[in-house]
Amino acid sequence: MVNKSVKHYLQVKHQPHRYYLYTVKYVLLALLLYIAYQFIFKLVVPVYKTTKQVKQKFREMHSQMEEQQKQQQGYSPGYAEPKTGKKENIGDYIDFEEVK
Repeated sequence: MVNKSVKHYLQVKHQPHRYYLYTVKYVLLALLLYIAYQFIFKLVVPVYKTTKQVKQKFREMHSQMEEQQKQQQGYSPGYAEPKTGKKENIGDYIDFEEVK
């Protein structure tokens, strides 16, 4: 049993960089997770919410425009209908000639 622990100690003594690699690995992983968290909650989520709001506003505007068009089609102004009465005699037609 003593022989195994001495072998293990010698192996560990000659490979101290392994412990540092594990530490660096976890620090980099934590840093990567932090950057991903910041990216998602400071860029992706606000862009998604803003896009959703803009689409909703466009839909509302589109429905309002359709509603206004329906109201305008239902409205018939008086000048659009031709009069069925007598035509007024305004006068003779005078041809316009350009003076040089």
